[in-house]
Amino acid sequence: AIQWAGEAVARANADVVTPENKIEFLRAYERNTAAKWFDKYGINEIDAKERLQRYGLNPCVTADTWIHTEKGARQVKDLVGKQTSVYINGELFSTTREGFWLTGVKSVLKVITQEGYELRLTGNHQLLKVTAQTQKKQYSEWTETKNLNPGDYISVHNHREAQHWDSFGTFDEGWLIGNLIGNGSISSTQWGKTALLRYWEDSQEEMGKHAVALLKKTVDYAGTTESGHYYKQQNYRVIQSTELAKLAASYDVTLDNKMPTRKIEEASYAFYCGFLRGLFDADGSVQGSQQKGISIRLSQSNLETLQIVQRMLARLGIISTIYQERPNELVISNDNIYVFQDIVGFQKPDKANRLNKLINGYKRKLNRERFVIKIKEIIPDGVEEVFDCTVPGVSRFDANGIVAHNCGEIIGNNFHCVSGDTLLITKDGLHSIKDVVGCDVEIWNGENWSQVQPFKTGSSLFLYRFLFAAFPYLFSPEYPLFFVKDLSLIPLSEPPLQADLSYAVFFLKPPQYIR
Repeated sequence: AIQWAGEAVARANADVVTPENKIEFLRAYERNTAAKWFDKYGINEIDAKERLQRYGLNPCVTADTWIHTEKGARQVKDLVGKQTSVYINGELFSTTREGFWLTGVKSVLKVITQEGYELRLTGNHQLLKVTAQTQKKQYSEWTETKNLNPGDYISVHNHREAQHWDSFGTFDEGWLIGNLIGNGSISSTQWGKTALLRYWEDSQEEMGKHAVALLKKTVDYAGTTESGHYYKQQNYRVIQSTELAKLAASYDVTLDNKMPTRKIEEASYAFYCGFLRGLFDADGSVQGSQQKGISIRLSQSNLETLQIVQRMLARLGIISTIYQERPNELVISNDNIYVFQDIVGFQKPDKANRLNKLINGYKRKLNRERFVIKIKEIIPDGVEEVFDCTVPGVSRFDANGIVAHNCGEIIGNNFHCVSGDTLLITKDGLHSIKDVVGCDVEIWNGENWSQVQPFKTGSSLFLYRFLFAAFPYLFSPEYPLFFVKDLSLIPLSEPPLQADLSYAVFFLKPPQYIR
């Protein structure tokens, strides 16, 4: 998955090699004068040599991957060449100007989780593996997909604090289309397509009135009844509307495709909330008790419908699990229920009342969501075009809800590392570096506290013990680099005198190097 070396080195040095000077750099690289080229930008010979050893490894995702952006969910294929802001745990961060770019045609793996989330990506793409967690803390490390196994846990994004994104579609449109997909139908008549909404049970008149009011507000409905036509023998109510069929068609919901669509998934925050309420009003249920626990469930025969709904819920900060049975069922539990009630909720009175009663009568708080899912299997999934992007600083993005590493910026190099028992002086005390792998910690950089994230770089490596006059010893592999005086990197010119074997080694990633 490594591209032409010049291109790989250019991407690995994106802080200096910009779109404006990239061609000039590539020409210098071809002539073997890249070190001199770096000198023009104030980079000394030693640092230039180190930079020329970096290679972008190009882990990639497929074109159909959904990315959570400031303008709503978009697939990678629609973000090629477009700078965009993406949501990462509820906060917005911008990609570089290139947006996503095609990196080639490569073998792809599919990660399938027990909860139902799926992602297709190259084997060297890193996901955030959760290695351990306590009641208050999680420990994680970036791990290439090919090195993950069934039973491993990986992180999903927490978007509960995300600001509402703008796109097309209103709450009312969302509710009508969600309710149509759930309880309604589309039929063909001599006058064209028409949509039918149906309501049963004791709340049918109230729900009929609500639907008619939204239709009049949204699509200029011209019906003569205030709650739909009542069929006494069958004891249900029907509302018929050609205008609603046209609205549905504008979201690609048709007679032959009555399910959530790509257009629906790209819609606004308000549309999401309305759509999910309408769908759960139709096909959702509130189940459980104080003793057994409570859950909100959505049953569908079409598994793809639940997978789309699961991604939509995750963008609102609601994590769910899909159980593939007959029928397939999506289950919302733990404190995700509070979030659902707050921003989605039920319009149908009996469901809203049951949910309120169960929550208000609960003697303790619902279990906290940890935003972790479990891998069920990883399988080969063909060969196809894959794409890359850069999100400076945070170096990650939301891929189908899963925390995926910033593509193309995991830099291959001879990392300068230390043994796992090396003590770090952090803002909150001393820690062995191995104990804070994958955690954001603050260390003193000589001027102020700087956030870094330690990660493991290898195991069973040959290490040297360095003895200092005024400090304890330090373990490090081969020839490390030290910052001295003017903060230039100075390599050791001679090997140390004492060596030890078989240590795991670790490295610190400052934000500017987490690419």
